[in-house]
Amino acid sequence: MASLTQMSVSTLMVQQEIDLTVLGIQGDPTVYPVEMAFMLYPNYGDPPNPGNSDWHTASWETDSNGLLPVYWAQSLVGPDNGGTVLAAGRYKIAVKVTTGTEVPALWGWDLVIT
Repeated sequence: MASLTQMSVSTLMVQQEIDLTVLGIQGDPTVYPVEMAFMLYPNYGDPPNPGNSDWHTASWETDSNGLLPVYWAQSLVGPDNGGTVLAAGRYKIAVKVTTGTEVPALWGWDLVIT
């Protein structure tokens, strides 16, 4: 699993790639609301599951790799411009997509704040 590193004084869009595939066909997740959580955890063991207050509104970014679109959930992290402020530490990114019937919450990459 990939790991991202960011200084605590930086404010950046943190992105997590999302693949929505149903019956072998890639779907467009950008039609659904998306949220992200950043769960602090040690270098061993599993991160805690996000609680209701851990989720932050996120947005979508779409790129093209030449064949199929690539979808990214993204949220501003850092001390400026309304970003989510995180103390130094290792976090696990979680993404929640609210569809019409299902609400999958998925673990993503690690985010290390220095």
